Amino acid sequence: MISITDKAANEIKRIKSSDESARDAHLRVQVIGGGCSGMSYKLGFDQATPAETDKSFEYEGVKLLVDSKSFLFLDGT
Repeated sequence: MISITDKAANEIKRIKSSDESARDAHLRVQVIGGGCSGMSYKLGFDQATPAETDKSFEYEGVKLLVDSKSFLFLDGT
């Protein structure tokens, strides 16, 4: 499970409302490996249809997607 705070949900909604291209998008969270500093975390709005293997979460109207590989690192956050 992944959760977000009320404050984060409000900020995500604010950003989406100010960016027309993000209004109908999901927030995608990814963990990307590589480099000497280890893992990197990527957040972005995704218009694509969720893959069957994506994990989907919703909180206060904010839809969050995580691919199954990234979910292994993010579960419980």
